Amino acid sequence: MGNDRSASLKILTSCIHCGAPLPVNGPVLSMQCSSCLKELQFPPALWERVLGRVDRNLIENSRDHHWDEAFDDIKFSIRWDAETPSCEQCHLPLAVATRNSLSVTCGGCLHETEVIRRPPWMEYEQLEFLWGTQSGPAKTSRDDSPKPIAMSCPSCGAALRITVDFERVCGCAFCQTDFYIPDPIWQKLHPAKIATTWFATFSGTPDWQRQLEYETQQALEQQDREKRLEADRQRLMAENRIRERKMERLKVLHDHIKAIDVGWGSWFLTLGAMQLALSLAVAFLIPIPLISDSYCRSLGRRFCDGEIVKRTRGTGKIGDYDCVKGRKKTALDTKIMVLSIAFMELALLAILITVMLISRQRDVRRIRHVREEIQKLE
Repeated sequence: MGNDRSASLKILTSCIHCGAPLPVNGPVLSMQCSSCLKELQFPPALWERVLGRVDRNLIENSRDHHWDEAFDDIKFSIRWDAETPSCEQCHLPLAVATRNSLSVTCGGCLHETEVIRRPPWMEYEQLEFLWGTQSGPAKTSRDDSPKPIAMSCPSCGAALRITVDFERVCGCAFCQTDFYIPDPIWQKLHPAKIATTWFATFSGTPDWQRQLEYETQQALEQQDREKRLEADRQRLMAENRIRERKMERLKVLHDHIKAIDVGWGSWFLTLGAMQLALSLAVAFLIPIPLISDSYCRSLGRRFCDGEIVKRTRGTGKIGDYDCVKGRKKTALDTKIMVLSIAFMELALLAILITVMLISRQRDVRRIRHVREEIQKLE
């Protein structure tokens, strides 16, 4: 016997015909009311419901030790407790019953307690043994039946000897007249039962518990699946966020490289514009006082092998000089201007190229760093 559990029970009901209280000292299918002598029927489904609930309360360690069970016209008032079978005389615990034993002897007072196996009509398979049930007639003594009682026949007055074998309505042996045994004599011969405690032993796992364990396991597995799905969803969301940030960063880096490449074209355009502006400034805007006389004469000697003469009323621009050789006079305006512009543009070009090379080296380092970061992201 595995997973054994026991409970004590005390059940009371009332007669559905006369309302008299009746103790139910064990699972029986029928009982005679001691007051109105009518039969009460207790269907197997009622007992299956009662014992099944007791077993469930045992398994769940319920604190509800009393309840009323109604089934059609029958109403049971049930009290139970988680308790091992004990002797009804000295209340010492009894030894565990075996499948072949029909009674258990108390080790203290040697009183024998009746033990029966689950009745064939009982469909609750977890019920194994019933202890101390009383389904037979009540007795005033544990050993002897009530003694006969003498009474006179109400019809002829003859002396009659009434025993427990008499029916409530019986006939006189002398006058053959039927008479009704009075209540005091009948109750003396048939004392009313009192509610006693009896025990039920259960074993095994009931269907509802297996179903509950299955549903619990299914619920746990479902929760585990939901947790895994939620973890996967969170992981995918995190990966998507990382991927989106990575794509945004890659776009920024690629745009940065493009911006650096576009900047080189801007450098060349800037160089051309500055050279053009310088040429215009030298040709039309820069006055002679800003250019030294010695500088202009040094430029003019490149084109004149005669005497260089400065005009007294010039335009105030670069090149207001003439080349005089004998009687021949040649204006040096354009030549000095062109050469001056050429020298200035060469100087500006050298400065711009130097700045561009420095900037290019810086941009190359930046591009290398950006590409390394791109490789890490990809």
